[in-house]
Amino acid sequence: HDAYKQGQKTKREKYDLKSKSLEAAREDNKQAQIEENEWKKKYDDIAKREEKRNQEVKNIQEKLKDPNLSDKKRGELEERLTSLLAQQDEDKKEKDKIMTKLKQLGDRIKNNNKIISGVGLNTDEKH
Repeated sequence: HDAYKQGQKTKREKYDLKSKSLEAAREDNKQAQIEENEWKKKYDDIAKREEKRNQEVKNIQEKLKDPNLSDKKRGELEERLTSLLAQQDEDKKEKDKIMTKLKQLGDRIKNNNKIISGVGLNTDEKH
């Protein structure tokens, strides 16, 4: 009779542990989803900024083709173009970092989903 009680206690402890693991995975998924949405918004914001800047770069490049452009104006435009291109490089690096972060979050969510889908399958295993 004591062995039966001990077995039941062990099953209950395993079940409690799995329930906690399941709940932790669900909570982590909620947090990961929030983080993922924030990072996606940052990425989109950078992409929009980049798009506007690309248009400005094209406009400056067109203006620089004008043979009647004064040296002073040409210098100002070239300086602005250099600055814009440097900003584009920084944005590209930032987008790459964000993509890495999004991949990590995706992996985290995938792992949590494995835990969530796997936990309920074997709560009453026999040894």
